[in-house]
Amino acid sequence: MRGRHDHATMLIETRGLTLRRGDRELLRDLDWSVAAGERWALVGPNGVGKSTLLQALAGGPQPAVHEGGVRRAPGAWVASVAQHEGDAAVPDGASLRDLAWAACAPLRELGAELDRRAATLGGAPAAAELEAYGAWEALFHDRGGYDVEARLDEALTRIGLADAAHHDAAAASGGERRRARLAGALVAGADVLLLDEPTNHLDLATRGWLAERLARFEGAVVFASHDRAWIDAVATHVLLLGEGAPRRHEGGYSRARRAEAERQRADAKAERLRRKRIAELEAMAAELRAQGHRRAEARRRRATRELAGLQAAPPAARRGRAPGVELGTETEGGELARFAHLTAGDVLHDATFALRGGERWALVGPSGSGKTTLLRLLAGEIDSEDPRARRWWRPGTAVWFVDQHDRGLPDDAAPVDALAAWVGATRAASLLGRVRLAREAWSRPAATLSGGERARAGLALLMAREADVLLLDEPTNDLDLPMIEALEAALRATHAAVVIATHDARLLEALAAEVVTIEDGACVRWRGGLAGWRRGARRREPGDPAFAGPPAEAAAGRAGGAGDAPPDEPEDDADGDRERAFAEEVLSDPLRWGERERARWLSRRRAAEEALLAGWDRHAEAALPPYRTREAGWRVWGEPVDAGLRVWLDGDDDLGQVTVRIATTAAGRVGHVVAGRADDRCLTRSARRALLLGAARLSFYVHGVDAVQVTGADPGGFEPLAPGWWVWRRPAFERQEGWRRPQDPRPAPRRPTSGRPARRRAGR
Repeated sequence: MRGRHDHATMLIETRGLTLRRGDRELLRDLDWSVAAGERWALVGPNGVGKSTLLQALAGGPQPAVHEGGVRRAPGAWVASVAQHEGDAAVPDGASLRDLAWAACAPLRELGAELDRRAATLGGAPAAAELEAYGAWEALFHDRGGYDVEARLDEALTRIGLADAAHHDAAAASGGERRRARLAGALVAGADVLLLDEPTNHLDLATRGWLAERLARFEGAVVFASHDRAWIDAVATHVLLLGEGAPRRHEGGYSRARRAEAERQRADAKAERLRRKRIAELEAMAAELRAQGHRRAEARRRRATRELAGLQAAPPAARRGRAPGVELGTETEGGELARFAHLTAGDVLHDATFALRGGERWALVGPSGSGKTTLLRLLAGEIDSEDPRARRWWRPGTAVWFVDQHDRGLPDDAAPVDALAAWVGATRAASLLGRVRLAREAWSRPAATLSGGERARAGLALLMAREADVLLLDEPTNDLDLPMIEALEAALRATHAAVVIATHDARLLEALAAEVVTIEDGACVRWRGGLAGWRRGARRREPGDPAFAGPPAEAAAGRAGGAGDAPPDEPEDDADGDRERAFAEEVLSDPLRWGERERARWLSRRRAAEEALLAGWDRHAEAALPPYRTREAGWRVWGEPVDAGLRVWLDGDDDLGQVTVRIATTAAGRVGHVVAGRADDRCLTRSARRALLLGAARLSFYVHGVDAVQVTGADPGGFEPLAPGWWVWRRPAFERQEGWRRPQDPRPAPRRPTSGRPARRRAGR
């Protein structure tokens, strides 16, 4: 689209729109408008009405619209791609390109009208006819009609359908048909794009291209998505749905999330003040009722009216917080598995590698590159085609493979029964409630569940299984944002080894996973996580024997063995300097190498520079902890851990160590000091006192707590709180530190109220 709108043009709006699904109300009285240049993300859990709202904006039959309506600017074109449009029936004999071309029907009709008007002009057309034809021709040009087929072919290529564009659409997958329709909508010359989960079935590279394409779109875009990084890259506004009235935010998802967190804090504070005022008014009314005289009765009635208003006011809405998800594991460090000579058709050739406890691998690449095949080989779901193949797991290792389709649930098994087999009926019900699976779906066979219901049940089963290795194939598919964030938090906290195939960039960045791709049948590892993969920081060359990990005898004889340098990292700085200098010399002649060779040498130079940096990091002195204080001759060190502190004495990290956990109570923020234990040694009384006082001092300065509590013997300097409990409060700490003036124990003299000496009133 080529400059048909300025950014003040209102293209679509709703007035008093109320949407229902059956007896359930999804939206009420939505007044909302979308202007040219705005890109709105519809965000919220599954089932809150995002798809229904997009259908209402698209027009056509509106069975869900209960009240109000949708208005579009006169002459505005709307292109829509529904979430499940790829499953719709297709005309006989139509190719994928035909499906994409069908989305351009309004533009083709405009071209046909232009041809018809050109045919009627004749030899000497009138000025009015020429003017009308010029207006139609300008409209056709502005909407991209002259190069629409070239742009369509480019979009099909970028969306991954270059080789499949002329395949029979009926025989293609639902994802391929949906991508074809998305490509058509992007070039159809529309003023408004309505996209429901547009990133489904797209890999990371294609998602990046689509984000850039929509960022250049001059019309309006309204889309629903659960990809947080993609929303941040595309959206100019966010409309939050669910749990109360829709809420609007400028910017992407991260900014909206921060604003919602601030709103939750404000709501919680308002609710606390409301409850406090209710208690005050109830006490006041009771006291005035006891007094009984006329003035007191009038005050009591006023207090009662205010109390009734406060009690009638609804409490602050509780915003959507991600449910807590925990993944149990008993895993330890060291090598968990070795794989040799894994081969599968044209996808994987003779792959050999090892997996260690706690490692996190991200399998990244386009659909069909072999990620699922590799996961199934690791899980033993399929066998390697190479007769030399070997698959070894450390004895006792628990492995759990979650397929992107069945989610670990057999088709004939009900979710509650599948979970009860592992954790019992009570725990199974608790887990299904935590993932917010509807009660009526608990006892239905998995084959009858929707994609979202099966994804939630699979997440509950993942929580029930205590695994040392998690093999996850697209675990975020069909999950809404709260559940994706819950899964992310659980994977970050687990000690299990994780091998995950996903296109969710934010999830991979949060896990700090090592990126592994499959290229020309070989596994390739990359430095620097997802950012390193994007800039081409290859870790090891394909086929490098070092990728196989240690042989069995070396692994058995090595203790710990966490950090052998990769073979492409030089052992000293001189080797790295020589490698970098050689690459610089090769690149100095721009005419010597072709584009492909030049890219390879650029990558080699980057690898040499990164190896130098890694070598310098290895030789650098360890960084000191961020906090230090001194108590009774002891140096006390501290570093942040989660929401608290880990504190230890100088020179004895294992023995003298405590953890301070910060909690918010009715008395304010309180730091609880939890002491570590060493069975073979103990602290002297002076060392223990220094450790506890140092932990308290750091808690006051670093976290600004109102009090610090400890248990056990009297630490000295603390006040007794209860048997075995001791507390140091902030006023006492500030007086000791010199921030408060000590209180004068003598009572202040009584001052007379006038210039004459005060007289003592005589008693009667």
